Amino acid sequence: MKANIFLTFCILIGGIAWYVSDHSKPSFSKSGINSIREDIRSEFSKRDGVRVIDVSLIQESERRLEGFVKLQIDKAEITKDCSASMSMEDGRTIWGCR
Repeated sequence: MKANIFLTFCILIGGIAWYVSDHSKPSFSKSGINSIREDIRSEFSKRDGVRVIDVSLIQESERRLEGFVKLQIDKAEITKDCSASMSMEDGRTIWGCR
């Protein structure tokens, strides 16, 4: 009986520790992802002769996005790979396209 109570207690403490450690870390929200999409679109749209056709980002993990921006420059279409990552410490994000 005491072993069952001890085991139940350990499972409960382990579950609480997992929840607190996993859920206190910063991660991308849907609005954050949309904001980065708009930042990418805005930055490329500032360039003369460049039209942004599409920006796509997929959440690879809680703090990593992968995707692309599709551009039209003159009559040519160019696709650049894009990624974004988020700092574990303060939740700051950085993105780039190549």
